[in-house]
Amino acid sequence: MDRGENTSLTETLKTPAGSFANCLKVKETSDLEAGASYKLYAPGVGLIQDEEFVLTVIKR
Repeated sequence: MDRGENTSLTETLKTPAGSFANCLKVKETSDLEAGASYKLYAPGVGLIQDEEFVLTVIKR
């Protein structure tokens, strides 16, 4: 029942783990819940923000 919509490929976000450019922003909605949530994905890293949670460290 969940849906995801790509809304941007040019987002920039600064987190404790670093600054990330050209991020994918995804708007998620559901028929079961009101409203929407947003997630940001950085190239070569993956998920860097899920609503109020942000990436704090990258271990390689």
